[in-house]
Amino acid sequence: METIKKVQQSWELEKKAELVRLGQSEKPYPEILAYVENEIANANRMSNFDYQLPCFRNDGYYQLYRSIEEIVGVSTVAVTKKPSGGGDAPMSTIDITLKGGVRKKVPIGNIELPDMGEGANIQIAYDSEKKKMIVRGKCQFKFQSLIDSIIDKTKEYLKTDSIYKNLTLEIHKDVDGGQPSILNLDNLRSETMIISEKTEYALSPLKARIFHPGECLEKGIPIKFGAILEGPYGLILR
Repeated sequence: METIKKVQQSWELEKKAELVRLGQSEKPYPEILAYVENEIANANRMSNFDYQLPCFRNDGYYQLYRSIEEIVGVSTVAVTKKPSGGGDAPMSTIDITLKGGVRKKVPIGNIELPDMGEGANIQIAYDSEKKKMIVRGKCQFKFQSLIDSIIDKTKEYLKTDSIYKNLTLEIHKDVDGGQPSILNLDNLRSETMIISEKTEYALSPLKARIFHPGECLEKGIPIKFGAILEGPYGLILR
């Protein structure tokens, strides 16, 4: 939790410098005393936060947890007690598939941040209808800038390093709430398709978008593209 310690130390140095400044000022003692009493009362004051990030569900969950681990260091998943003394409830996680078929378990729900104040946490939810990840929670006011950094880093990853970057996806509004699934194209080149040279040439823009989406985007070529093939199965397409 080195980052949290640095924020704490920076905050303390700022407050001590302010006390020195007030002590050297011409302000009356009662005003300085009132300031000190107010600072003591607010030292551990909690602050609520509420963010909404447009994204696909799995991408949002993964990038947020990635940002928490990178900025805070180690995150602790909250343990929820079962009602009537039934022990601890199992930790809620979601299985996310990354590029290359790598699978990672990412906690969802309530992530505790114990070093950011008593009861400090990040609560993660997803609005399937609006396609937005909702991030709410609370922390000590002095750590609010750290939460802002986590959210900013999450937005950056969603924009520049999405788990769907340069992959071919399938999206159906009636399947998994319209969330994308990654298409496996490993065997696409090995499957036999008998087509004429004219048809193959006509399909080259589609093949370029499937196999080289990153290069297409860099050159300003829109990814959306469609082609309709017709004719009885097994015949040469012309």
